[in-house]
Amino acid sequence: MLRKAKITILVTVILERNYTFNHRNLKKGDNMISHNLHSGLSVLAKNKPNETAITFEERKLTYSELYNRAKSIGHSLMNNGIKKGDHVVVYMRNRVEAAEIYFAISMIGAVVVPINYMVKGIDLAALINKSDAKFAFIELQTLKEYNAVLTKLNLLDHKKSVLVGDGEAATSFISYSSFNVNKFEEIDVQVRYEDLACLIYSSGTTSLPKGIMLTHGAMLMRTLKIPNEWSSDYRSVFLITVPLYHSIGFNILYTVPVLGMRVVITREFDPEQTLKLIQDKKVTHSVFVPTQYIMMLKQPSFNQYDLLSLVRLISGGAPINESTKRSIIKEFSCEFSEFFGSSETGSYINLRPESVLTKFTSIGQQVEDAQVRLLDESGNDVGVGVEGEFAVRSSSLFLGYYNQPEETENSFIEGGWFLTGDMGKMDEDGYYYLLDRKKDMIISGGVNIYSKDIEEVLFKHPAVLEAAVIGIPDDIWGESVKAFVVLKKENMITEEELIFHCNNQLSKYQRIKELEFIKDFPRNPSGKILKRQLRTLDQYA
Repeated sequence: MLRKAKITILVTVILERNYTFNHRNLKKGDNMISHNLHSGLSVLAKNKPNETAITFEERKLTYSELYNRAKSIGHSLMNNGIKKGDHVVVYMRNRVEAAEIYFAISMIGAVVVPINYMVKGIDLAALINKSDAKFAFIELQTLKEYNAVLTKLNLLDHKKSVLVGDGEAATSFISYSSFNVNKFEEIDVQVRYEDLACLIYSSGTTSLPKGIMLTHGAMLMRTLKIPNEWSSDYRSVFLITVPLYHSIGFNILYTVPVLGMRVVITREFDPEQTLKLIQDKKVTHSVFVPTQYIMMLKQPSFNQYDLLSLVRLISGGAPINESTKRSIIKEFSCEFSEFFGSSETGSYINLRPESVLTKFTSIGQQVEDAQVRLLDESGNDVGVGVEGEFAVRSSSLFLGYYNQPEETENSFIEGGWFLTGDMGKMDEDGYYYLLDRKKDMIISGGVNIYSKDIEEVLFKHPAVLEAAVIGIPDDIWGESVKAFVVLKKENMITEEELIFHCNNQLSKYQRIKELEFIKDFPRNPSGKILKRQLRTLDQYA
């Protein structure tokens, strides 16, 4: 633990010292090195030009090819009037072009705005307009949705939109092939540690998405934590199946220029294909959400694959139950860890391999470069075992919500502490436990009820595959408990039987009043269950 702490502190000190020196001695026309997300690409293109940087389906890009393609797209953007600080939308699924576009936007000091490819209609128009984007990259598969809202966009039109895709069908949009000017000269733009790198929209699990502003410095610090926490280095091969628009996928992508790792990107998650890729590409690391682990473990062909290349698997995005953890460790035969955080904070709590099973209900201990507090409603620190809201301060923290000053102000307290909206408690060993989202907490008769406590009881029943709990209006108590459950296919149980089973294990105030079986949960593409949509389902039930 001491060695890990020293490494993290050393990295932070070096960055801060180098930034101070370079900033004070920078002359006009000089390019800043090592204080942005892309500058490492030039070094890698020099040191190992012919080694593979990115693999996507049958395509491979070497470090030299990736560097040159990113520079070329960067020049094309500048030729189209895009300059440092401008916002550029990327509205597409995972593909190799997305990576070179992200790096190109970074090189010219513009701000990438990745948009969830599942967003459509008025919501799509609203997110793009809220971002103030001046340029956009779309693909054939999202063209229909984008075209449908084009007349509603404030700053974008056909001449400011590039279409990426096989064949690039004849349209009035700029084609990606014609957009690329094939100019490979160095891009002379100073991109600093404190410059804005991206505007990532929140997952919207409890409210509508907000634009999260992240600097190059914050993203660098998040990326530099990966080797320390996940036992990885320049020899590692990282598999990315999560969407690149999501903060997790976005962060892992930047291990390429920042850490010299190789990444394998998939178009989307497919459990069978993922197992095959791990085997064929000798994948060493990957991050999956709990649902993805469950889907892979259920594959009849699981034992046919050679997964011995795996060094570490990581889970994030949602809580994972004990039985699933044990199955992952046993079946994948590699280290397993979990992280906890948000797009606003990055990971600030990690559950490391040595504690995954001894502290299986915990989300872990705070990481060395973050400060973590638990606060009561009055903003006071709570004691061991007492519930409170997580407040975080770190070098990985976001700047605020774009064009939402009131929301930003309400999310911070004196001293630069960000209020996460997550409720938890800490034990005497410094391990934290997630109780619920503050907005998801159920208050019945003045008593706080945490949905996670009830979900854990539901998960223990052999017929239950997945479960989620919400509060519903109650004329007497204010709110009461309702559970939504997805059953395993081979199991049969009635709603009444499951309620009876669970309520025998719950305190009186926690008991389930209603339970509904559903075929699947509404989710965002990173796998998180959208409880706000469950509330809508309940209203129309």
